[in-house]
Amino acid sequence: MGTNHYSGEDLYISINGVVVNAESRSISVVESVDRVDASAGPSRARTYITTLSSAEFIIKYSETTESQNVELRTALAFGNSVALVYAPKGTAVGSPRYSCTATVVGGSRQSPFDDLVAVSATLLRNGEQLEDVF
Repeated sequence: MGTNHYSGEDLYISINGVVVNAESRSISVVESVDRVDASAGPSRARTYITTLSSAEFIIKYSETTESQNVELRTALAFGNSVALVYAPKGTAVGSPRYSCTATVVGGSRQSPFDDLVAVSATLLRNGEQLEDVF
């Protein structure tokens, strides 16, 4: 568990089938696990049992005011449930691909500066994440 950060020209991100096709794009995957206190009786130290895992995805990309993707903006609306697919090494045959359903729990759009808009979205995994290859 922990945080993995992926970026670069090979990074593939798709939300509801809409590809994040921006020059600058990244995804951070923050994984965690819940735990339950299993300490009992005369224990002098706490003992834990791990239970459920969760993951938060922070997606960042840039777009110009002329190239704004309305479908992507609509999909990333707060509260939406989306199909997320990402592949850190791209879509070449045999490259690892990860997919899950996630809920959009936050995001931001920074005002255009020199015709560039910075977009950020935070998604929370809903259920299991699948791993396969292209």
